[in-house]
Order: sequence, then C-alpha cells, then structure tokens
Amino acid sequence: MEKSIKPDLFYPCLHEFFDLNGGNFNSKDIIWSEERDPSVRRILGYHMTIQVKGVDKVPIQGPQYLEDIRRIEASYGPPGTFSYSIEYLDFEQYVVFEKETIISLLLAGISTAFVLLVVTFSWRASLILIINITLVLVYVSATIHYWDLTFNSIVVVNIMVTMAFAQDFSVHIVNTYLVTVPPKGKQFRTEESKRVYKTKTALSRMGSGLIHGGFATFLAICCLFLSKSYIYSIFYKLWSAIVLFSVFNGFIFIPVMLSLFGPVDSEDKKTESPAKQEP
Repeated sequence: MEKSIKPDLFYPCLHEFFDLNGGNFNSKDIIWSEERDPSVRRILGYHMTIQVKGVDKVPIQGPQYLEDIRRIEASYGPPGTFSYSIEYLDFEQYVVFEKETIISLLLAGISTAFVLLVVTFSWRASLILIINITLVLVYVSATIHYWDLTFNSIVVVNIMVTMAFAQDFSVHIVNTYLVTVPPKGKQFRTEESKRVYKTKTALSRMGSGLIHGGFATFLAICCLFLSKSYIYSIFYKLWSAIVLFSVFNGFIFIPVMLSLFGPVDSEDKKTESPAKQEP
C-alpha cells in the first residue's frame, strides 16, 4: 500500500512553507482551487521544470525521448500528468514520419497510375511510365543518402514533387508515341519497325521541348546555389537531382523502352495486297 500524508497534516505545513522566502518562490508553479480561505484551498495542479540530456540526433533520439518521458508520466505521475517543450513539435513529426511517408507515397502512386491509365489508355505504356517514375525515385533517394541529407519533412515534400516531375518529363513523349501512326509500307510491316518509327517521331517532336524545359528549370534554381539557408540549400540540391534524372530518363530510358516494348496497334492484316484477297 502506498504511503501518503493526510491532507489535514499536509496543507498546514505547505502554507507555512510558502510563508517563507524560499517557498514563496515556488508558489507560482501551483494551481489552486478558487476558495479564498487558505485553509480550505486545495492543489489542482502544479508545474515542474526538469533537466534532460541534450538530444543530438533528433530523428532517432527524439521519438525515443518522447516514448521514455510518456512512460514515466503514465507510471509515476498523478492522473493528468503531461510534459511539454517547444522541441516536442520537432520530435513529434518523427514519431509518425515513416508511416505517413509510406502512406503518402502509396496514395500518390495509386492516383498517378490511375491517371496514366486514363490518359494513355494503354496498360503497357502506363507500366513503362510507372517504372520510369520508380527509377527516378530510387535515383533521388540515393542522392539523399550520398549527400548525407536528413530525411525530414522538407525532403519528403521534394520526393512527392519528384513523382510529378518524373511523369511530366516523360508522359509527353509517350503520348506522342501513342498518337503517331506509321506509314504503310513494306519497311513498317513488323512491330519492331513500327516501334522504332514511332519512337523516333516522338523524340523528334518532343525531344527539344524536353531539353529546353529541363534546362530552363535548372537555370531557375541555380540562383539558390550560394544560399546559406538550410531550406534553400536542400531545395537546390534535390531539384537539381530531380531535373537531371527526370530529363535523363525521359530522353534515354523512355525511348529505349518504347522501341523495345511499346504498344503497337494491330492492323489485322489490312495492309495485305488486294491480289491476295481476291477469290
């Protein structure tokens, strides 16, 4: 059985302590009931300042600290005990950071795949685009690792932007590939020749726009190169990688995949000569 001091013995001693100079210093940390008579008033709550060890690695030590302090509050504190610090706002994001990031990426991936199917109306073209987006995400994630960047909310926002840019720098070439109709002739009877023709046509029509768009975007962020701000520095590094890998995949990976596995509409033998169709 827990030992406790009876209220009729505790409060007279507490009021006597507050009458002293040292006790008067601590009285501001206590919340009293509204009774005016000091002998009747009771403690509703109190504030206590604690000193803890410094948190150096916030993404790792922050969630561990919150877990430990909440366990102490639940095990040893009175009902309603809680702790607060301005640093908790930074710690809290890493408690659900991994889960929320995975959910956001999955939802973005599902919605992107659905939109690509609607726009291209081709499961094969959509699959090529999804593989392209996945590769760009892998490239940017590797850049984050080798640049030794902290995986925080700013980086996650740029990763979500990566999906949009990887799609934007490739879907135009795929769309042009799909709407291009190869001319009828002996040299375009095989599916391989049709794919090569459609890929070359798509590159000739959209390749220059792809390069110009990527170069213009890179010029727009070059002004952040000398910035000392953490946010601008991260923005410059990640967007440089996003533009570089998106243009690379859109200009090299996508055409190669289309020339090898791109969808080709079947002519159903409509190109056969009239002589072969006569009885």
